[in-house]
Amino acid sequence: SVDVSYGGNFFAIIDSSSLSQSITKNRETESFSRLGKKIREIINEQEDIVHPQYPHIKDVSCVAFYDEQAIPEDSDADKFFRNVVTFGNGQVDRSPCGTGTCAKLAQLYGRGILKSSQKLSNESVIGTRFMGRIQEEIDVAGHRGIKPVISGQANVTGYSTFVIDPNDFLKHGFVIV
Repeated sequence: SVDVSYGGNFFAIIDSSSLSQSITKNRETESFSRLGKKIREIINEQEDIVHPQYPHIKDVSCVAFYDEQAIPEDSDADKFFRNVVTFGNGQVDRSPCGTGTCAKLAQLYGRGILKSSQKLSNESVIGTRFMGRIQEEIDVAGHRGIKPVISGQANVTGYSTFVIDPNDFLKHGFVIV
């Protein structure tokens, strides 16, 4: 079965054991990449998913496969999961995914598995972790929602320099309607 949950974008959330897959650290992710792309395509073709406040958000953009794990001694989490998040053309997120962790919190809260103030530790396939908790339940256009709090570590992976040519007549951008 697949749960669809929102955490900044829509995620299809799937227990990897239901697909006879397991997620171990530093595991090959090619099978998850292929499955994630196909599952996302099928859901977006067959389901009518629209955010209640933002109607332009209307499809599943990521697939999160997860395995529930025993809580490690170095974690004060109430639940611990390892995940593989796929997006785009089958790319795999190197992080546990911030929006995916928010979506996982919403899914667990909606199913009554995680309560407000309980903590979730979400670990990526390469061992990076985010900690999440539910600060409070909120109303989202007549639907139950949560306000999540996420903590973790991020690393700078690049710098960019943008240059504007003063003679460029499109230097302030453009809109096509």
